[in-house]
Amino acid sequence: MEKQKLSRRDFLLMSGAAAAGSLLAACQPQVVEKTVEVEKVVEQTVEVEVPVEVEVEKVVEVPAEMENVVLTHTFWGTSAEWQLWVAFDDQFSAENPGVSVISEHIPTQYENQIMMRRAAGDMPNVLNMQDEPFPRYADQDVYTNLDPYVEMDAAELDLDDFFPQLLDMFKWDKTTKTWMTGSQYAMPWDGAGILWFYNMDLFDELGLEPPANNGWDWTMDEFLDLCLKIAEFDGDGTMTRGAFRLPGWVYHMPFIMTMGGLYVDLDAKKCTLDTPESIEAVQYYVDLRLKHHVCPHTDEFAGMSDLDLFREGSLGMHLTGPWWFPDLRAIPWEELRWDCLHFPKNPATGERYVRQSWDGMAIGVDTENQDASWEYIKFVLTPGGQGRIAELGRAMPARPSVANSEGFMNPDLPPPNEKVFLDAVDYYHVQPINLYWDEMWTVIGKYWEEMSNEDIRMPVEEGCAKITAGVDYLFEHGELPADY
Repeated sequence: MEKQKLSRRDFLLMSGAAAAGSLLAACQPQVVEKTVEVEKVVEQTVEVEVPVEVEVEKVVEVPAEMENVVLTHTFWGTSAEWQLWVAFDDQFSAENPGVSVISEHIPTQYENQIMMRRAAGDMPNVLNMQDEPFPRYADQDVYTNLDPYVEMDAAELDLDDFFPQLLDMFKWDKTTKTWMTGSQYAMPWDGAGILWFYNMDLFDELGLEPPANNGWDWTMDEFLDLCLKIAEFDGDGTMTRGAFRLPGWVYHMPFIMTMGGLYVDLDAKKCTLDTPESIEAVQYYVDLRLKHHVCPHTDEFAGMSDLDLFREGSLGMHLTGPWWFPDLRAIPWEELRWDCLHFPKNPATGERYVRQSWDGMAIGVDTENQDASWEYIKFVLTPGGQGRIAELGRAMPARPSVANSEGFMNPDLPPPNEKVFLDAVDYYHVQPINLYWDEMWTVIGKYWEEMSNEDIRMPVEEGCAKITAGVDYLFEHGELPADY
């Protein structure tokens, strides 16, 4: 462990961080502000307010190297996640006397805020991060190389008890600019794939039977047939009920990959949406709205949330991850019954692919107290810490041993929907993550909208050609073309 001293500058930084934490806590009535004493090196005692609620029943002798350590930890998400992290902070501090953790909520523009803090010399000790922007920030030295820590604690971490590919998803090789290889810069803590939620009440009302075994064996042909039975229109042809809302951004990825398309060849650093297979897959997707009209047009149900539309039966299904569980469970079961379905298979090949997305935890580069920061990350990754994540229901824990436990499976809650996400691990697929992820989706999004908009209807072959040209330019030059 590193020996820490509390300088005047450190104290001022701690005071500012604590004040910010208290301000956030004021929005959360369940958080109790508690005054704790922090002893300075000059042996002057001051009071600092932090949003913690730790009760320690006995006095513990604190090692000198662990006295007065204050860690900052940043995260995004909802107020429910704030409660999760405050609980983590309290328990960690109680079990590690002399170390306090202040979790800071950054609800919007998370990565931009982190880069601004790095430029200002105010990097958090521990930061949550997403898999999609991970390569860019790992390449820009935002995260500390965790290889020495992982090697030291490999047995304690039980590295075999992580879902396949998870550890590799947070590796980056700076020399070759290659994802999923090289050094470990973060550790995965939660995530999952995206699957179908369906409104059981609406299905009963329409006399529709959901596919057997939660859709384990159903195909895209059967999926389309079901969608056609759900969609309903008034006398003017305006949709009054849709099968689902056509997903945007990366959420259309399962359709394209399942139907045989491919976005990017990462090895060749080339876009592959202009191949015949990809064009055919994109056409299937666009036809769901423009030909079959099982999805609302752009002006139908405008301004209404997916949750409200699903709840009232205006949409029969919704494609998303287990992070929808907390929102749905906040609705009384008597008001809305729901369950989950597997993604359907390609009828010709029997294959299916669903994008998986996971969140990681990293240590800010050049921050102090890195040993203590690593202990906090390990604390979140313990079976007990993963159990807290399972109980929140935000996503699947990174450890299969915990994801298969009652904490995530919730056997006392109807219906047994969580198991669908566990079984689907067999066909989870990594996204084509690369250094230019955000820019790549700027290109894709521009022409995707023009292909799927009923007022524009750009031919799919033309749209895919333009996407390919733009992404290939991006890979070659490291920047967007001039017309973006």
